[in-house]
This record gives sequence, C-alpha cells and structure tokens, in this order.
Amino acid sequence: MAFGVSQILAVELGSGQLRVIHGDVSGNLLRVHDFAVEETLISNPENTVQQLDSLLERKRLHSYPAALTLSGPGVAHRQLDFPLMPLDELSLVVAREMRAVGGAGGDEVVFDWEVIEENDSGNLKLSRVLVAIAPRLQVDGAQQLLAKCHLKPALFTTVPLALLRSLRFV
Repeated sequence: MAFGVSQILAVELGSGQLRVIHGDVSGNLLRVHDFAVEETLISNPENTVQQLDSLLERKRLHSYPAALTLSGPGVAHRQLDFPLMPLDELSLVVAREMRAVGGAGGDEVVFDWEVIEENDSGNLKLSRVLVAIAPRLQVDGAQQLLAKCHLKPALFTTVPLALLRSLRFV
C-alpha cells in the first residue's frame, strides 16, 4: 500500500477551485470512494481553511492522511540529465544544482526529485531527473493548512510529479 496507509485524501488547491478525492491504493489499483470540487470563494488563507474544513466535515473525511498538491506561479519543474551514478551521489549533485537555482531567485525554495529515465546513448549512460521546486513559504503554508484542518500530511507533491507517479498504476 502506498504511503503505509490504506485510505488517503488527495487535496488540490487550484486557482479558484478546491478539489478533494478520497480513495485507497491496493497493489496497482486505485479506487475512488468520493470526489468533491468547490469554487474557492475568497483567496484568503483563513477562508480556505474554513472552506476545506467545512467540506471535510460534510464528507466525514477528517480521519484520513492527506496528500496535498502544490501548484501556482512559484512552482517550477526542471528536467536534468546527469551521468549515471549511485543514487546517494546523484542526490548530492541535484542538491548542489538546486542551491544554485534557489540562490538566483531570491526566495528560499524547497525541492524534491526523482529519476524518470535511465538512458544508454552510445558510450554515455545518462540519468534523467525530474525536479520539482516550490517556494518555502508555499510549502510552509500548505503544512499549516493541513494542521489547521487537523489532517495528517502523508505527501506533498506537484502536478507533474503526481501525474508521473499515477502513470505507474496504468
């Protein structure tokens, strides 16, 4: 089972919409129990907390861990190619590259990455890495949102990484 739990909430706060999916993952199967979409009334963080909390109360979904998708203008994705190397070394190289990216923008950022492809092109073997970068303030705000709604965070992801992970179930 993914995330070490049988049932999970997927929450996405998009521009003008709040989406919640209640489902479970068993092996390679994803089963959806409930789905809700609501228009975000006012884009104030406190109103978003109240609206999400109200939706969870109506649907009786407070007891499940939550996966939250981050999106917006500050969220960026980079595809990087590196020579094939052990994952612990690759982790250090990706972190060094992301520190360079974070320092240029001025805002402090956090990132996560995963290898999406290993390619053997002639005598050079490459690892293709997808990196998701988000402003620390946005990630901290998402954590506070879940805490105020009394939800246990199971995962923070971004749309391309969520899509990539969900394609593995197909």
